Amino acid sequence: MPTPDDVRRIALALPEACEDTHRRKPAFRVNRRIFAMLGVESPGASPGFFAPLSSARPVVSLTVDREDQLNFAAAWPHAFEPAGSHGFSYVWLDVIDHDRLALLIRMSWVKAAPKRLALWPGDQGSGER
Repeated sequence: MPTPDDVRRIALALPEACEDTHRRKPAFRVNRRIFAMLGVESPGASPGFFAPLSSARPVVSLTVDREDQLNFAAAWPHAFEPAGSHGFSYVWLDVIDHDRLALLIRMSWVKAAPKRLALWPGDQGSGER
């Protein structure tokens, strides 16, 4: 089971990623855009869109393409929870494995990163992804 420290390590290993805060929660940014945000335990959290980020369960929020969001939710319904139709999603750390988490964080980073950074290895010459 990955921990918040694993999320931090994965996120900060990505090019030009930095840690900041957003809504008093640890947030990871590239090019000033958030690509992941850690939940923090807050039993008295009010309901609403960001409520899962203040739950007792360890969680990270991120954004993936809508099609990927639907596929991940179907494949891992206990680990991946869509939170809207624009790809914003919650990933529950207590039920996802490290490799899938790393993939999801990387996908979210790619959505936020400038194109010059977001090329997959081997794509530098082709201009395609």
